[in-house]
Amino acid sequence: MPLRPWRAAHFYCACAVLIVSGCQSSQPGAESPPAQTAAAPVVPPEYTAGAQNYLGPSAGVLAFGDLALNGGNQILVIDPMPGTEPNSSPEIRIVRAVILDKQGDTWKEIFRCDERLTNEKGFLLGTPTSPASGWEMKFTQDPTDGLELTFAEADGAPDANHSATYVVRWNQKVKRYECLDKKGDRFLGELPAVGEPVPRDLLR
Repeated sequence: MPLRPWRAAHFYCACAVLIVSGCQSSQPGAESPPAQTAAAPVVPPEYTAGAQNYLGPSAGVLAFGDLALNGGNQILVIDPMPGTEPNSSPEIRIVRAVILDKQGDTWKEIFRCDERLTNEKGFLLGTPTSPASGWEMKFTQDPTDGLELTFAEADGAPDANHSATYVVRWNQKVKRYECLDKKGDRFLGELPAVGEPVPRDLLR
């Protein structure tokens, strides 16, 4: 049945609109621009100066702020292995690392990773007793637990008496960074020096 004149006009107009809109959507410029990722926060110059004062000119700040969720201000500083650029990647090969806590106008070291893992009270239980020449380090920042560091020896086999990885977090009870046990539900404490007897309640 032939279309009446007024219906034919409406039909052809509708077809024209569909064709034009189809052509416009196929043009390259019509696509939405890709979403841009947020830029990493700029490290304040005083944090960089504090980092390099402790670990030298190659030191880099990986994270800063209230890392322990204790109301303080800390920076995570690393000395990367040669050929590795310090950046905000969650995994990096390092020679050394420290966590510095801002106390007044000065920085205080509250955790160190070099040949061994230590805090201001001594050697972290649950970590290798033999010296390591380098580490694979990962870090995450949890809204409940704060900064979590995971270490694995970069070269050689792990200590036969311990797991291959060592997880370090802030212990809110004793106000120190300590290593967690293999299950991740108990802090193991520390000893004043390597080689001293381990307290009986920490033996398994």
